[in-house]
Amino acid sequence: MVLAALCTACGGGVGHRSPLFTQAKAPAPTLVTATVNCLASRDVAAGGRIVRRAARFGEHTRLRLNERLENKALRALALPRSLCGELTSDHAVYQADWSSPSAPPQLKEMLALSGARSLFVPVVASELSCSGDASQWRWGEPLYEDERGEVDCRETELVLAAYLFGADGALLWKTFERHSISSPPDEMALAHDLVASAPIDWKVDLDPPLPEPADEAPAASPAPTP
Repeated sequence: MVLAALCTACGGGVGHRSPLFTQAKAPAPTLVTATVNCLASRDVAAGGRIVRRAARFGEHTRLRLNERLENKALRALALPRSLCGELTSDHAVYQADWSSPSAPPQLKEMLALSGARSLFVPVVASELSCSGDASQWRWGEPLYEDERGEVDCRETELVLAAYLFGADGALLWKTFERHSISSPPDEMALAHDLVASAPIDWKVDLDPPLPEPADEAPAASPAPTP
């Protein structure tokens, strides 16, 4: 995953349209995958040492984003983590490069099965730092490393990205936001802003409306007694 060397022109918040995407909204209906989990591994960040604690802002944001998308579009399972390298590369997030990321290999099958005409892929990634320097922990209890080699880890950067693909696999729109974490982020606001920025005609609720209650039939008259 390449997060440290991202360009300064990658932008964020409003997203960027492909020059070939001239419609106001994505071809409907849109199939939305669950948020791809590209969060950093605590074990890898700690260099094999035991992680005593690590912040979970990235995981919380991923869950908030999935909740925000619930009942707003056709849904599909998240794409595999094996695609994270492609989805978070320098080329993928650069606003002028419309060759990357390439459409996921599952796109045609997913759209065919769902009847959708476009695919929206949200992504959450992060960077972790593990250290014994108490000055690096800006809230809560200080970082430390005990005699057993256990260390605390914190998320230093949170990344939210999203990509919109057409039925032919063309990349239509993308957004990429880097958030340096110096205090606990507003996860609900991050999820709301990403969903609101996408050029998709979101549905409030795809569940069919409940049937209207039938009018009660008048009570039958008692049968006459002989």
